[in-house]
Amino acid sequence: MPHLHPEHDPSAATPDLSFRTAEFGTAESDTAGFEAAGFEAAERLPVHHRLSALHWRGDLLRLRGHARIEGVTPLDTRTELVLRPRDTERPEVRLPVTVFSDPELPKEQAAAGFVVDVDPAAADRGRPLGAGVWEVWLEVRAQGVGRIVRYGRHRASGRATTAPRRLLPTGDGRLTAVSPHFTEAHGDLALSVGPAPSDLDAPCRDIEVSAHPADPATWVVRGRLHPGPAADRWPLWLRAEEAATGAVQEVAVRYAANAPFTALLSLRALSAGQWTVTLETRGPEGTRRTSQLPTPAGLPPARWYRRGRPHSAEPLPADDTGTLTLRIAPIALGPAVRRRLADLRRRAFRISASRISPSRKNRTPRDRTPD
Repeated sequence: MPHLHPEHDPSAATPDLSFRTAEFGTAESDTAGFEAAGFEAAERLPVHHRLSALHWRGDLLRLRGHARIEGVTPLDTRTELVLRPRDTERPEVRLPVTVFSDPELPKEQAAAGFVVDVDPAAADRGRPLGAGVWEVWLEVRAQGVGRIVRYGRHRASGRATTAPRRLLPTGDGRLTAVSPHFTEAHGDLALSVGPAPSDLDAPCRDIEVSAHPADPATWVVRGRLHPGPAADRWPLWLRAEEAATGAVQEVAVRYAANAPFTALLSLRALSAGQWTVTLETRGPEGTRRTSQLPTPAGLPPARWYRRGRPHSAEPLPADDTGTLTLRIAPIALGPAVRRRLADLRRRAFRISASRISPSRKNRTPRDRTPD
């Protein structure tokens, strides 16, 4: 039998079983049987994986995480992110990852970190990703062993592992909407790609909502305007409307053509209730164009004091329309706080009563009783 280099030898995919050929013979049928058994055993090896971060870097979607095949280390540089179109016969898209040593992992697992950038405008062999849902898979390789798994259901807690919808140019003057999301069935990561809404429906794109670093009770809204008349001269407003009363709070947004804008929404200015927040341009003859704001992920409730009582604001889960809705309400005082306030009131009453009652030394001799 000719000697094969390890890189081209099929048995190199199962190094742990290679020694058995000497023990049980060298017949080709026996070798093939052990190789098949080795591949079958590799298919049963568990794969541990986690999504640590998911965010946009310009027009690139960056995924960072770690993966390892149990008992087989380190992670191979041939590991790939695989995008598979759902319900179509189009070929899958494979993207190489960059492997690195992750200091957040235990020392024996540190070589399992990876990062990859997905360019929706050129990921499909230099072409944009086609319309539809693309499932995200990960082919994990280590020491010649390979396993492919659905990716994204295991996510790092307390990290930004969601990314908003982004409108990207396709090169022909149009825009494509790319929406990273997690499936309802198992929570796996997928990308929805489709035509972007027209400028008549949504004047703004690349909208992000975050808390102000110096004031958590102020939200920062950033974005861009689509090309067109709205981006040239139409006023842009950040608008909050209360559902029950119809009360409206508006903030004028300043912007320059072909440049991102930033608007500040003070939550202190909003009364208790449920508020929907949108961006709106207003043109001639009452023309209005509205953009929905994405529900911020991982944004903690904001808290502040109003007339001595604590209040909070927190975003509600997105509804079918995708409109950002937040609830503002006073914070209920717990039983311990109420008991403490009652004790303070009783103490204040006793102090006040003692000051009103005449003391013994101020009584006249007639008022005194014999000891």
